[in-house]
Amino acid sequence: MIALSTSSCIAASHDAPAPITTGAPSPPSTPRWERPPSAPADVTWPAPEVFEATRASLGRAITLGQVAHAGHWEVAFARRTSEGWELVGITGEASYDGTLCDSFPCAWPRALAGQEPADEPSALPDALLDDVAYARTLLAFEGPLVAEPDEAETSDAPALVVITPEFERARQDPLSRIPDDAWDLDLDADQLPYLAPHLDVLRLRPPRRVFVCGLEMLSPRPRQIAFMRALAAAQAGRTGWAVEGWTHTIRRWFSPPSSPPRRHGRLLAMLGVDAARLVLGLSIELTGHRRVLSLSEVRRVVADLGGDLVARLRTLAADPAVDPLNRVLAIAAVAAPPLSSDPLYATLPDSARALLDAWSR
Repeated sequence: MIALSTSSCIAASHDAPAPITTGAPSPPSTPRWERPPSAPADVTWPAPEVFEATRASLGRAITLGQVAHAGHWEVAFARRTSEGWELVGITGEASYDGTLCDSFPCAWPRALAGQEPADEPSALPDALLDDVAYARTLLAFEGPLVAEPDEAETSDAPALVVITPEFERARQDPLSRIPDDAWDLDLDADQLPYLAPHLDVLRLRPPRRVFVCGLEMLSPRPRQIAFMRALAAAQAGRTGWAVEGWTHTIRRWFSPPSSPPRRHGRLLAMLGVDAARLVLGLSIELTGHRRVLSLSEVRRVVADLGGDLVARLRTLAADPAVDPLNRVLAIAAVAAPPLSSDPLYATLPDSARALLDAWSR
């Protein structure tokens, strides 16, 4: 099993790994940023300059290093600033016991003086930076999917909201309800309810408890609402909102390893989004830009998307031009435990192997 890392940078997975496969990633089927030919003509898509602005804003890779602390060797996550090195996170008890930092990131601790990293990793390859810019732009260019209710709609009692007429109508509309086993449905178009007309209603953040016709009721379950939002946004051709809704759905999918979400990438295909490229870009960790998908979430997606995504992650993990942390994350997303048995383990630098060993304990 992969242990949950307590580093402020790393979230490991307890999910079952996807089978190991190999192969070269598929070549890009479209130019760098343009709307793909498979996308319907009426879907929203960012302008090239929006992608370029995102790419220009990306941070550098996080630095891994081994440090001695409290009689143990730990893996430190660091970044260099204009004022010197900062500690972003660390494995072991020091990640949560406050002996090094009250909170992360922090200035390089005195207890680790003299153990600062020698240098930073090289910049990520241009193609990988393009993937990160592609994913982060699609996720953010339309603004937040979930709209906060107006103050006038909120009662004095915290966590209680007087339901709006629009939300009440949505709750009474059978199309606004998707059963608990929604992910078990075959995602063929004629088997999905058409929710695009309800997008504005579904964008409202449901409170934990609501009043309907004077009666207090529990609000719909988060996973149910997340899927409904993503589907409605995709059917309405709102690419950015659909991508965000898709990430919310993945985040809220908790299932036994034998029952991963199936064909959820179909929502992205409806809009011409390259699902494998999106997942790859959202799983990259940079300074100032936390990865959007945690390791456990990427592993859930790998179980569904398989082939092309696994090949791209393995190509990334094998590339010495990629920083050690992102190579480690890619291996952990596709490798079966023990991680040290994966063929790519031996190609990693010492600090990266130590991190995989820490996760495997």
